[in-house]
Amino acid sequence: MDNDYFSIDAILAENQKVQCKFKQRIPDMGHLSGGSERDILPQSRHQLPMWLAYIVIYSDWVDFDIPQAFSNKSARGVAAISQSMATRTGLRQKIKSISPIFACGTALFSDGYANGVISDVNLILNRIYDNELTKHKYTNVISSLVFAGTFVGMILFGWLSDKVGRKFGMMTASWIVAFFSLLSAASSGANHSLGGLVAMLSVCRFCLGIGVGAEYPCGSVAASERSEERDIAKMAQHRWVGLATNSTIDFGFVIATFVPLVLFWIFGENHLRAVWRMSLGLGFVPALAVLLWRIGMKEPERYQKDSMKHTKIPYSLVIRRYWKSLAAVSFVWCLYDFIVYPFSIYSGIVIDNITGGSDSLTVILGWNVIINLFYMPGTIGGSFVVDYLGPKWTLITGLVSQAIIGFIMSGLYETLTKHIAAFAVLYGIFLSLGELGPGICTFLLASKSCSTAVRAFPAIIEDFGGSSSPKGNTGPFWVGSALALLSALVTFFFIKPIHADGMAEEDALFREYLEQNGCGTALFSDGYANQVVSAVNLSEYLLQSHWNLILMMLDVVLNRIYDNALTKHKYTNLISSFVFAGTVVGMLLFGWLSDKIGRKFGMMAASWIVIFFSLLCAASSGANHSLGGLVAMLSVCRFCLGIGVGAEYPCGSVAASERSEERDIGKKSQHRWVALATNTMITSGFVMASFVPLVLVWIFGENHLRAVWRMSLGLGAVPALAVLLWRVGMKEPERYQTDSMKYTKIPYSLVIRRYWKSLLANAVVWCLFDFIVYPFNIYSATVINNITGNSDSLTVILGWNVVITLFTMPGTIGGAFILDYLGPKNTLLLGLAAQAVVGFIVSALYKTLTKHIAAFAVLYGVFQSLSALGPGNCTIVLSAKTSATAVRGQYYGVAAAAGKVGAFVGTWVFPVIINDFGGSSTARGNSGQFWVASGIVVVNAIITFFFIQPIHSDGLVEEDALASGQSTLSENNSDGSSSFDSTWRRMDTIPAKWG
Repeated sequence: MDNDYFSIDAILAENQKVQCKFKQRIPDMGHLSGGSERDILPQSRHQLPMWLAYIVIYSDWVDFDIPQAFSNKSARGVAAISQSMATRTGLRQKIKSISPIFACGTALFSDGYANGVISDVNLILNRIYDNELTKHKYTNVISSLVFAGTFVGMILFGWLSDKVGRKFGMMTASWIVAFFSLLSAASSGANHSLGGLVAMLSVCRFCLGIGVGAEYPCGSVAASERSEERDIAKMAQHRWVGLATNSTIDFGFVIATFVPLVLFWIFGENHLRAVWRMSLGLGFVPALAVLLWRIGMKEPERYQKDSMKHTKIPYSLVIRRYWKSLAAVSFVWCLYDFIVYPFSIYSGIVIDNITGGSDSLTVILGWNVIINLFYMPGTIGGSFVVDYLGPKWTLITGLVSQAIIGFIMSGLYETLTKHIAAFAVLYGIFLSLGELGPGICTFLLASKSCSTAVRAFPAIIEDFGGSSSPKGNTGPFWVGSALALLSALVTFFFIKPIHADGMAEEDALFREYLEQNGCGTALFSDGYANQVVSAVNLSEYLLQSHWNLILMMLDVVLNRIYDNALTKHKYTNLISSFVFAGTVVGMLLFGWLSDKIGRKFGMMAASWIVIFFSLLCAASSGANHSLGGLVAMLSVCRFCLGIGVGAEYPCGSVAASERSEERDIGKKSQHRWVALATNTMITSGFVMASFVPLVLVWIFGENHLRAVWRMSLGLGAVPALAVLLWRVGMKEPERYQTDSMKYTKIPYSLVIRRYWKSLLANAVVWCLFDFIVYPFNIYSATVINNITGNSDSLTVILGWNVVITLFTMPGTIGGAFILDYLGPKNTLLLGLAAQAVVGFIVSALYKTLTKHIAAFAVLYGVFQSLSALGPGNCTIVLSAKTSATAVRGQYYGVAAAAGKVGAFVGTWVFPVIINDFGGSSTARGNSGQFWVASGIVVVNAIITFFFIQPIHSDGLVEEDALASGQSTLSENNSDGSSSFDSTWRRMDTIPAKWG
C-alpha cells in the first residue's frame, strides 16, 4: 500500500475537510519520486508526503483528515504537526487580525510626542536664551500653534477621510509629520536672529499640527472600524481601540520626555542647541516607521461597505440625526483637552519652579519622565476596563476620580512643594485618571474629532498670580478639577452608551433613516465593487535625471559663490562622480533583491532612500561652515542618494518592461510604453532640472545663490514622494508572479552559460553610451559659460541650458514611437549613426559655432536628442527584455551598472581629454571632446550591429519558455529536462483548489 500512487485531485475531492488558504505560492512536490505530475507517493518511514508538509507550513490554518491510504506512522506524524501548528496558527491569526488596528492608530504616537517634547524644548530654550524669549511670547505662541494646525488637520481630513479614503488620509498625515519634524529641527532665523527662529519654528509647528490632526479622523476612525471586524472578540473591541489610539499618544508623551533627557546626557549643558533640535527632529522616526507599516494596508471593511465615497452626503439629514450626540461628545473632548494638554506642556515649568531654577536640568527633565510615566497605568488599565463598564461609565469614573485628586493638589500645594516626590505622584495620578476616563473614552465615543483645542491656561496662571507664585500654580488645578466635574455631568446626562458591534448597528439604522427620508441605499458605495486599480508602473527616472543635471547647475552656481576656492577640493569631479558610485551599488544590490524579494519592494525602498537623501543633500553643511566640510557631506549624501537612484533601474524599469507585455497592451506598442515610462522620464527630468534653478534665480536673484542651490537639491524629494504614493497600491507584474524563482536557488552557472554573450554586449553598449552622455550633460553648463563669457548673467547661462536640454525631448518621444516598427536593435543603430554624423559636424565647425550661440545650442541639442532616440531608449528596452524573468533584475542591474561605470569614468576622463586638447578656455579643448565622443559612437554602432540580438513583441514570454528548458539548457538532466525546467514547474503547478 505504501508504494501506491495517489492523485492529489482525487484526495482533495474526497476529503472535504482539506481547507487551506495559502499566503504564497508553493511548489508541488508530488511527482518527484517518479509518478505523474499530480500524483503523490506516501513515504511512511523517512518523511511526510511533501504536499502535506507544505499545507502545514504555508497555510493560514489547517484542518484535514489523513487519507486512509497512508500508513499509521505517517498519519500520526501529520496529525502531530497539525496539532502543534494549530496553536501557533491561532496566535498568528490573532496578531494578524489585531495588527491593522494598531497600524491605523499607532501614528497618534506623533501627537503625544509632538505635544510632549515641546515642554522640554520650552525649558531648554529658556535656559539658552534666558529672558530674551519673553518679548516674542514664545511659550504661548509655539505651544499653541501646533493645536491650531491640529484643528485645521482634523476638519480638513475629516472630510477627506470620508470622501477619499482612510488610507489616503493616514499616508498623507505620516508624510506631513515626518517632513515638518525634520524642518522644525532645522529652524533658524535670518542672520541667526531669535525672532526669525521663533517665526520659522511657529510655522513648522503649525504645519506639523495639520499632520497630527489628520490622524484623528483618519487613523483613529479606521482603528475603531477595524475593531468590529469578524476576527475581533466582542469583549475586546473597545480595548484594542484604546490601546491603539490613546495608549500610543500617552506612550508618545513618555518618550517625548525621555528623549531630551538622554540627549542631554549625551551632549551636556554646553550643547543645548543640539538637544532641542534633535529632540524635535527625532519625531521623524516614528512617522516613517508607521508609514512603512501602512503601505500594504487596505481600507476597513466597514468603510468599503458603507461609505458614501462616490456620492453626495445629505448633510442636512446627517446634522438632524447627529447634532445632539456630536455636541455632547465635542464638549466633553474640548473640556478634557482644555485640561490635559496645557498641564502636560507646562509641567516642565511647574517642576522648574518647585525644584528651583538653580537645580540641574537633569533633575527637571528626569522628574518630567517620572510624571509622564503615570499616564501609562491609566490608559492601559482603562483599556481593559472599558469593555466591561462601557465607555460612558468608564468616562464618568475617570472624571470624578480626577476631580477629587485635583482638589487635593490644590488644597495642599504649598505642602507638596516641599516634597517633590509626593507632588510627582499626585500630579501623575491626576494625569493617569484623565487617561483612564476621557482619554480613552473620547476616542471611542466620537466617530471623528470635532474638538476645538483653545488653550487659555497661560492667562489663568497669570490671573492667579503668575507662574512664580504658589497661587499661580494652584489655580490651574482648581480650574481643571472643576472642569472635570462639569465634563462628568455632561457625560451623565447627554452621552449615549455604546456597546460591541455598535458600528454595524448604527450603519444599519442610518441606512433605514436615509430611506425613510427619501435617500435610497444606492447612495452607498460597495467597497468590493469599487476597488482602485493598481497604478501603472512608471519608474522614477524623472528623479534620477533631475539629480544628474542639477549637478551641472551646481557647478556654475557654487563656482559663482565660492569663486576659485572649490578647486583645491576637486569639487566638480568629486560631487559629479559620487552619485554614480552609489548608483552602481544600488543597481547590483537591488538587482538581486528585485529577483529574490520583489519588484515592488525594491521600488518602494528606492523611493524612500531618494526622498531622505534629497532633503539631506539640501541641508549639507560643513563644521563651522567650512567649504571642505560642505563638499564632504554633500559627497556622502550624493553617494547614498545614488543607491536609491540605482535601485530604480533593476526594479522600476524591469517591472515596466514586464507590465508592457500584459494582456491589455497592444503588440505594436509594447516597446513604446517602456521607453516613454523610462527614458522619456529621464529626459523630462533633465529638462526640469535645468529649469528649476533658473526659476529659483529669478525668484531669489544672484545675491542669494545659496538658497538657489539648496532648494534645487531639496526639490528632488517632491517627484520621489509623488511616485511613492502612486506605487502604494501596486501589485507585482504578472510575469514576475508566474515565472520568478523567488523561493528557490537560482542556478547561476546555467544563467551565465546562457546569457553571458548578450549581457556583455548590452553592458558594453550601455557603458560607451553613458561614457559620453553624462559628462556632456554635467559639463554643458561649463561649456556654455565659456562661450557666453564669464561676465554674462547667470540667467543667460542657465537659460541656454534649458534650451539645450529641451532638444532631448523630441529624440526620446520620437524614438519611442518608431521602436515597435524598426525594432530596438535597428532603432539603436539609426540613432548612433546619426549622432556620430552630427558630432563630427560640431567638432569641425566649433570655432564658427562659438560666434553663433543659437546655432551651437541647436546642434548640441540635436546631438543629445539623437542619443536619446537611439541608445537612450534602446539600451533600456534591450537589457530589460533579453533575459528570463527569474534573473531579469540582476541581468539588467549588471548592464546598467556597466553604463554607470562608463559615466563614472567619463566624468574623470573628459576633463583630461579637454586639457590634452588645449584646455577648456580654448576652442580646440572644447571641440576635442566632440571628436572623441563621435568616434566612440561609431564603435558602439559596430558592436550593436554584430553582437546585439533583435527582440520583438511578447519576447518576455518566449524567453521565459526558452529559459525553462526548451533550448540550450535541456542538456543538463539525464531525462532531457533542465534544472530550470524542473524548478520553474515545481513552483508553478499548484492545485487550483489550494490557492
